[in-house]
Amino acid sequence: MSNSSFVGPRQSYSGATVGGVNKLSEHQQLRGANVWPTVPDAPTGVSGTQGGNGQSNISFTPPSYTGTTSITSYRVTSSPDGITASGSSSPITITGLTNGTTYTFTVAAQNSVGFSDESASSSGVTPVQPQQVAYTNPGTYSFVVPAGLNPNTLAVVLVGAGGSSGYASADRFAGGGGGLRYRNNITAPSAGTSISVVVGAAQSWNDGNDSTFGSPSDAYYLIAEGGYGGGYGSSNSNSGLGGQGTTISGDVGGGNGGSARFSNAGGGGAGGYSGNGGDASQNGNGGGGGGGENGSGFTGGGGGVGLLGQGSSGNGGSSSSLSGKGGSGGTDGEDAQGPNAGYTADGGVHGGGAGGNYSQTNNYGTGGKGGARIIFSTQGTSRSFPSTNTGDI
Repeated sequence: MSNSSFVGPRQSYSGATVGGVNKLSEHQQLRGANVWPTVPDAPTGVSGTQGGNGQSNISFTPPSYTGTTSITSYRVTSSPDGITASGSSSPITITGLTNGTTYTFTVAAQNSVGFSDESASSSGVTPVQPQQVAYTNPGTYSFVVPAGLNPNTLAVVLVGAGGSSGYASADRFAGGGGGLRYRNNITAPSAGTSISVVVGAAQSWNDGNDSTFGSPSDAYYLIAEGGYGGGYGSSNSNSGLGGQGTTISGDVGGGNGGSARFSNAGGGGAGGYSGNGGDASQNGNGGGGGGGENGSGFTGGGGGVGLLGQGSSGNGGSSSSLSGKGGSGGTDGEDAQGPNAGYTADGGVHGGGAGGNYSQTNNYGTGGKGGARIIFSTQGTSRSFPSTNTGDI
């Protein structure tokens, strides 16, 4: 820092040079001197937290002195690598960091004159790869095995889509709930290997599609069946039944979807982590969704199930609320008698079976979509379904 003198139109004064730009003393500011343009003071209190993949969230306190004009932006700089990010306020997310590398961060404030000095450095922050991947919409995906995966920490849970219902007819049923299946302690292939993940879609008037992980020839293959549609009528022995999952060896668990194969039944609940989804009007088990109830010509959709591990089971529908309730964080089924239901009763997410409709022709409900979630560890954390460290890390 150096001192220099400047002469304004009416007076002379001395200022301090900071970063090549002169800053007035507090005394000169209070005097209302003919102000030379100045930059802000540096921000203070800089800290960082882990963000997403290769990211950190940087918080700071703006300076009290903004210079001769207002602050327009802030710049975050990483050390090492010199990666920068800008924003108008705290916090600012900086991306492009290398997972596993420890970084410190500084922040500079900018006004129309220029940048302030850099702030004091934050404490070290080490970004890490998120330890899970969720696929919550129907489709086909590729899961890429991450580097540094700890042995036997890869686990997956799948939910099949719920079955859809048929329209008004005495021998047609609501849709069955989708099945839930999980597999733990998967011996993963080498890092960089792509594994196919299919999330089942619900189909109008039809069965829910299955959700799968890998292919049948893979040692880690897993499948959760979609619920059967109710539109086939009593002539089809599967109509309205809940989805299951193939019997395969290994550390595998999960429950079947609830059945809706009853006269005027509500939709079946999605399968649970340690029990089956509720049949029509029945409570779910082991974290599964509850079954929908029968009303006066209408029925409720079955409750869905969440992907974060086992939670509370969903209750079955009732006369005051026909919808089956979601289990383990899943959403409730729809109530066909509700003011916005339009005589349909869709199943809850994920995997709830759709409710039937017995008073309006050509009206039907759609089952809840399937889902998939993969958890793993590159940090030595033990993780497994139904409930060992299954939340987001």
